[in-house]
Amino acid sequence: MSNKEERARQRDFVETFTSVAGERVVRALHASYGGPVFHENALEMARREGRREVLLAILRVIGQADRVFEIEALEEDE
Repeated sequence: MSNKEERARQRDFVETFTSVAGERVVRALHASYGGPVFHENALEMARREGRREVLLAILRVIGQADRVFEIEALEEDE
């Protein structure tokens, strides 16, 4: 992917996920997939990590990586 394509991709993510509707989607993703990853069953744990990684990747692309730490801190408190 060229730098130009990467910048366009990032703009698309920012425009989408920082809108009012996009923020609701991010909150819904967090509610569904932002919880604890650990599970005694390795396959379940891998599934949870895969879902969580999608949310974290979105936050990184839109420049809200600090929310990644917020999510992880919430997990540690549970």
